Amino acid sequence: MGIANACIVLTSSLYVNDVIIKNPEDLYFFVSIGFAIVALSGLITQLFIVDKYSLNPKSLVFIGLFLMSIVFYMLSNVEEIISFYLLLAIFGFGGGLARPGNVSILSLSINKNEQGSASGMMGTVFPLGHLLTPFSIMPLYMINPSFPYLFISFLGLFLILYMFYNQKLFFNFIKTGVREDV
Repeated sequence: MGIANACIVLTSSLYVNDVIIKNPEDLYFFVSIGFAIVALSGLITQLFIVDKYSLNPKSLVFIGLFLMSIVFYMLSNVEEIISFYLLLAIFGFGGGLARPGNVSILSLSINKNEQGSASGMMGTVFPLGHLLTPFSIMPLYMINPSFPYLFISFLGLFLILYMFYNQKLFFNFIKTGVREDV
């Protein structure tokens, strides 16, 4: 999720300029609206869905990651600013589901004495994504502007499959606190 967020931050201005509008005078205006859309959709999701309904954290992560993976796949082919904005709104919605689900799963999987350390580790996810992205995503962008989005989509789907096939082991640990693989 950290790399996905950093990918949007780092490449969206370039992508809008190189593929969508091709007019550098309007670039900052269009991109700033896009970032506002991501933030607003994530905020609305957390305030009106996550906080109002008791949703299973696993479901939040699966749905959020699935939406984000689909968005990145679709971003690789977008050529209109309205479509770009719509996809950014769905990205914000997916992130608004996945982040709280991820934090909840982490919190439920450890004892209360480890909560501070876990929270600190969770806080490193986005900075780590921003640290890795220039070395992992930008070379892909230089080859083809669509490649970073396809790569993130593939990573998201891989993570979903990994979680799906390992959910019995993983979620049993959350319920019982006992690892079966040791």
